[in-house]
Amino acid sequence: MSNGEGSDRGCGAPASDSMEESASPGVSAPASPDSMMYTSNKINERDLLFAGDPDGDILTSAAATVAAASEAATMNGEVLRRVIGDLKELEGEAASSSVKAGIADQRRQLTALLRASVQKRWRKAVTGDEMKRVRDHIREPPVARRLDKLAFTFGVLNLTVSEFMLIKFPHVFWAWYMAVIPVLVFFRIPHYRSLKWGFFLLDFCYFVQVLCILQLYAFPSNCNLLKSIFLLANGPLAFAVPVWRNSLVFHDLEKITSLYIHVYPGLLLYALRWYPSSPSAAATLDACGSMEVKDLLPAAFVYLAWQIMYYVKIEILDRARLEADPELQTSLRWLAKDQKNALHRLVLRLTRATGVLAPDERFDHRTLKTKSIFILTQFIYTLLTCLPALVIYHSFQLHVAYGLGMFTVAVFNGANYYIDVFSVRYQSKYPRERPFGLGKVPVLRNTAEGSGDSAGEGEATGKSKAS
Repeated sequence: MSNGEGSDRGCGAPASDSMEESASPGVSAPASPDSMMYTSNKINERDLLFAGDPDGDILTSAAATVAAASEAATMNGEVLRRVIGDLKELEGEAASSSVKAGIADQRRQLTALLRASVQKRWRKAVTGDEMKRVRDHIREPPVARRLDKLAFTFGVLNLTVSEFMLIKFPHVFWAWYMAVIPVLVFFRIPHYRSLKWGFFLLDFCYFVQVLCILQLYAFPSNCNLLKSIFLLANGPLAFAVPVWRNSLVFHDLEKITSLYIHVYPGLLLYALRWYPSSPSAAATLDACGSMEVKDLLPAAFVYLAWQIMYYVKIEILDRARLEADPELQTSLRWLAKDQKNALHRLVLRLTRATGVLAPDERFDHRTLKTKSIFILTQFIYTLLTCLPALVIYHSFQLHVAYGLGMFTVAVFNGANYYIDVFSVRYQSKYPRERPFGLGKVPVLRNTAEGSGDSAGEGEATGKSKAS
């Protein structure tokens, strides 16, 4: 879950704001002791400067400015911001590049101090202790339980609103899509980067989100793009629910995000297909005609375009970085290593049976053979899963049944996770005291405790793998 990073800028309010607000009209509010010390010291130091080399005076003044700020007792945000502003002015007055660089370095140091000051205030506001990290605080059992309850509540409400929008206002479901998906992806980005999963954000499912947004705002009348997105959203992305075991786990933002990234494009295209947002949109759909097998070609072209860009990014531009850090994860690395994954086992069995791999040979993400196998497998998977979408495009009833089927799989995966994995793991991780002093709740022992992947946790361990 997000721990509130990025909210620091709202916690650096000057300490004297309340004093200024309460002052009588026309009467200046008293300055803080730190501000008065900084101002008087700076003026005194500047009065002592001799008329000589301008840059020498400026550098001396900059040093005096930093020294005066260092004497401030609390180093609060008000003082630091004022000092940084003065240093910026001095940097602009300097003539030589060396003096500018020196002042800029001092300004960077004080900026770091300001950030640390804001961070401490933020930590104290959230955790009660300016030295305790927020990420550590939210892992404490009482806090974690409280956050899980809140997340569960918001997860259920989000699903309820999504259902309401799709049933009652399907013609504007696109607006709800734009309100949900960008926010979920935004919160996922820093989380994945911290886990070294940043390359997962380049996967095909995220590329389809971009295509959906382009279709909504840039190319609303492009039939080839509309049909391609329909096939891809209801094909490889929708099939990610059973293949990657996406699960409806309300309290887990990670699992909810993975599920929504895979199913929301399908819901969006369902709404656009059967409930166009305007008469012009309806005319556009009619003008596009029926969906035929030949419409697989534009969809295949879209997929291949993504695959080429992905290969260039991973295997050429970032190859040295990936080789230097084996902890960085990509789809290929994960698929090649995860022997419990159903797709991994299926492809391994087929390649051994056809002689592509030796009977005892395993996948190695570093070899061209493994890369070629998985690129070809993904392409075949994409084309095969697009076939049902060709059919449901022509039938409202089949489309509804198809969507309900995928939703049922997600619910069942979530039920497996809650019953077989989460209940046992949660009791082990956060034991609670029994009421009336009866001691701790006993931890259930179940054979499912070590089988998370078979109980709905195998959705790429929370990572979005649409293709």
